[in-house]
Amino acid sequence: MAISTFLSSVPGVVMRSAIWLSAESPRWLVEKEPYEKTKVVRERLHGNCLNGDFIQLEFRETIDTIKAEKQVAVSSWKEMIPRACWRRRLTLGMCAQAFGQLFGITVMYNF
Repeated sequence: MAISTFLSSVPGVVMRSAIWLSAESPRWLVEKEPYEKTKVVRERLHGNCLNGDFIQLEFRETIDTIKAEKQVAVSSWKEMIPRACWRRRLTLGMCAQAFGQLFGITVMYNF
């Protein structure tokens, strides 16, 4: 039991330590608004500076998408509960999570 627990934790430890080596997401940077750093990260991700027009277009598209998402986003639970369509989505999501835990791989680990 102890050996299997150790072996199953190795990928998690590797991923947790490698997260510090990866670059920030350009989308996250745009949301936080350090635009200069976003452009540098995008240039590094695309590999060269020859496609500057594409990088600029992608940058503008990301900004527009985030603005559109903020306009239609649900900002609190109070907005989510009264609407029937959101209640249904919330219930389905919670049931999927609960049933996944009850009948999924977790059950196999316990036997």
